Amino acid sequence: MANRRKKKPGRKPYGYYADEAAVVEIIKIKRRQRKGKPGPTAWNRIAGEMNAEGYKTQLKKQWKAQSVKNTWLRAQEAPVKKKKKVEKTTLGPGDFLDEAEVIAARRVLKEAGEIHLLMLFEFMVGTGLRASEAVRIKIRDISIRRRRCWVNVLASVAKGGKPRVIVIPKGLKDRISKYIDRVGRQNMDTFLARTGGAPLNYRSLYGRVVKIGKLIEIPGLHPHALRHTFAMILYNYITTPDRLERVQQQLGHQHLKTTLVYLRTAKMIKPDEMVGFGELFNV
Repeated sequence: MANRRKKKPGRKPYGYYADEAAVVEIIKIKRRQRKGKPGPTAWNRIAGEMNAEGYKTQLKKQWKAQSVKNTWLRAQEAPVKKKKKVEKTTLGPGDFLDEAEVIAARRVLKEAGEIHLLMLFEFMVGTGLRASEAVRIKIRDISIRRRRCWVNVLASVAKGGKPRVIVIPKGLKDRISKYIDRVGRQNMDTFLARTGGAPLNYRSLYGRVVKIGKLIEIPGLHPHALRHTFAMILYNYITTPDRLERVQQQLGHQHLKTTLVYLRTAKMIKPDEMVGFGELFNV
């Protein structure tokens, strides 16, 4: 009878051993400490240190460069448990600007002579675009003819690849037209651009919005707050029964439940209903 060779144990998945996470953490610390130092390869150095400090592999053996590397790689392939995202049911007072704050902000930016920041602010508040979409809108995507007044968000720009058309108010259309004439159409491809015509990226747009927040004395202002501002003003402006669906279309929300946050917020903001209650504190 032929002797059967003993089958070698296969590689165990990360997390098979109870203390493997702690071992990986030690390797991570040593990699960080040894990064860029001369001498043997990183894996060899770490293996030597692990052995010198009395650590054993999960099979109770001495560490080698390959066993260190294999343990590390198994940890990188391990599925990461993501925290469950908690969706907002209503907006807080710092999540959007009211109409009075928008008017005041425009006045401050205009008086400061910040034409680029003013246009960015008006464009974001007037269209409700996501920051990732706004930086990719080209001049040819903005229709400013007599009977057309909209921004065409192409599938290549829109989140989820779902195109939409955003109707913009006439006043904003006129300012966009004057802005393009002033800056020079030949110097611009994307509408939101740096001086000289280079397009903005998300990071530079975010930085400009933060700068706007400082100028108008609203700390913590961020691009998505301007999107929320557009949505809240639009929701309060439309009075037809289908207004929630119309806001959903303008924002490009896939599900109507995402848009419901503006309905709930609008219902909360009813200061006139609190007048009588407030008189209790005037005595």
